[in-house]
Amino acid sequence: MKSYEELKVKNLPAHNTAIVVIDVWDKTNFNNYVTKSLNPFLEKAKEGGYLLINAPSQGKVNQNLTKVFDYTIYNFEPIFPILKENKIENIVYVGYDKIFCVLDKPAGAFHLKNLGFDYDMYVLGSLSVSSMREFDVLSTYFFNELGVTNISTNDLVGADFSYNGEYWKKFNEQPNIKKLSGKKPLIILFNNEKGEHKNLLSKYDIPTLEVTASKSEFDKYSLMQYIKRNNISDIIYAGYYADSSILFHELGALNIYIKNKYYDRNSINSEMPRVFLLEDLFFSKNDMLDPKETMSLLSNHYRGIGLTNLETISSQQVFSTYYGLRKKLKMFICSHPKLVAMALLALLSLNLTLALLFLLSHLSI
Repeated sequence: MKSYEELKVKNLPAHNTAIVVIDVWDKTNFNNYVTKSLNPFLEKAKEGGYLLINAPSQGKVNQNLTKVFDYTIYNFEPIFPILKENKIENIVYVGYDKIFCVLDKPAGAFHLKNLGFDYDMYVLGSLSVSSMREFDVLSTYFFNELGVTNISTNDLVGADFSYNGEYWKKFNEQPNIKKLSGKKPLIILFNNEKGEHKNLLSKYDIPTLEVTASKSEFDKYSLMQYIKRNNISDIIYAGYYADSSILFHELGALNIYIKNKYYDRNSINSEMPRVFLLEDLFFSKNDMLDPKETMSLLSNHYRGIGLTNLETISSQQVFSTYYGLRKKLKMFICSHPKLVAMALLALLSLNLTLALLFLLSHLSI
């Protein structure tokens, strides 16, 4: 991947670079952004010979957006056939929202990386928009975590088209603890050493899947199979780090969101587990927001993620009791099949005896 310094000296070549515009919808919030900054940039890029792709997904395209695109892909159409056909090696992202759609929409950076594509990826951070200041602040860190290089329009086309608009959403900075939604939770624990923090969790009798130093016995496919086979209702993420591996690992929260949003949407049994962060084992890695701000941002505003804690889980005794009894019963049946068979036969015999006595008592009347 080319470094930022190299890009400042030499622009990305137009013949193998695509500029992808994400979710610039027909909203009044976007009108000044489109007319004053985005359109002039796109027209300049078109003159430079860059491949221009508009990816509004499920939204209506902003009516002011210039009509210079080579392709427009709607809803959940895949982008990679276009990239392959045009021999694209570099993708430059621009659009809305930097911390959401630019990353996880079907044409987004994380989504393509998650599918195994190895394009060199860049983002025009100064020409992309976020609805909230905190989203904007954390987006730079997210791009760094994912290996997406932040560049300017000046680096790409030799002119400044930066946009400095106002934010229109308010940050809810108070963490909001919630109860789990069902009877079959699963903890996914990200740790640095095998067994780290497990003592704290073991008394809750909830199955725990460990991801140690980014490695696990599961991959994203076997995790999905486990979730559906065991009817998992809630996934509780804990450990290192809520704003890094817990989001972006193949077993992480963003994969659960993508699976539910884009790949299971037409399935009869498509409901995926609710996703929570565990307050007691919440660790953040970024230094742009303090840990409480990061916790509030992820649990109040990010892709349906909630926040719970061990006290709340403990108060929901039905989870640990239900799962514990079921687990113990299953283990006993597997360990003592003959004894269980004898017990069932004895019970059947007792029922038959009682039924016979009941009939005889009525016959004698």
